[in-house]
Amino acid sequence: MKVIVTLSGGKDSTATLILALNKFNRSNLIFLFCDTGWEHEITYKYLDYLEERFGINIIRTRSYKFDSLVDLAKKKGRFPSTKSRFCTEELKVKPMIDFILDQVNDNILVLQGIRAEESHKRATMPKNCEFFKFYFEPYTYDKNGRGKYYTYRKADVISFCKEYVHDVDRPIIDWSESDVFAFLEANFTERNKLYDMGFHRVGCFPCIMCGKEEFKLIVKNFPAWIQGLAKQEEQIGASFFPPKYIPKTYCSIQKEIFDKRSGKSRLVFIPTVTDVAKYVFTRAYSRNKKMRDKTLSLFGCSNNLNPCEV
Repeated sequence: MKVIVTLSGGKDSTATLILALNKFNRSNLIFLFCDTGWEHEITYKYLDYLEERFGINIIRTRSYKFDSLVDLAKKKGRFPSTKSRFCTEELKVKPMIDFILDQVNDNILVLQGIRAEESHKRATMPKNCEFFKFYFEPYTYDKNGRGKYYTYRKADVISFCKEYVHDVDRPIIDWSESDVFAFLEANFTERNKLYDMGFHRVGCFPCIMCGKEEFKLIVKNFPAWIQGLAKQEEQIGASFFPPKYIPKTYCSIQKEIFDKRSGKSRLVFIPTVTDVAKYVFTRAYSRNKKMRDKTLSLFGCSNNLNPCEV
């Protein structure tokens, strides 16, 4: 059996890596990082550190179809959003499925660094299940009550499942954040330096689920990233952030859209990344505690097949 440890450069997946090294034969371990091409350089360097610290090789795989999140956004003509998180599907889920189907001809146990306290969605995840379960049971239902199933390379998945075991284990599902940091310290393992700057998550930089407080940290620490993202918005012709992300008076884009429900046109106010970068330093934002609390980093971007880890 091959044990696949999914890595993100985050504290939880690092703790899971250490547990795997202590429990399994190294010859059976595979360390896998699905690279979105949208990670911070500090995270890439942290992965290099893990390889040197533990004497392991981390396989870094990417989508066959899209080179990076920017490439994906350009070809889609838009950035992903909270309601349409196709980034996870295209840059995390499919590359991992491709890796398993094309390069692993064996029973598999996938270890995921997921903790229940991170979000309501993750709290519903079982400690153990089958990796390809949503090819055989619905992952959600449509408005008519009909189940929706994963279909990507379904014939190949069915063939794989007939021959091999495909289990998932989440060994730190019941751990707290303090448990994780204490565990890393006890095992003389550094944590990603982004945490020391105040960031709560390190995967995708920034993530489409990025809250305003986290984005404010990015503006403070990495202003060049904001400038780069602003240029990418211009190239793609779309905003990174959705309407209503900040008050409309701070949005520089106004767009008239047709509302199918009402049958009327309405004006939508859309913020650019530059608009948001300015707004998070205004007195109006600092006074709006409700807005700040509502938009802290969200840890809901995940699914059974390949979660976005932190």
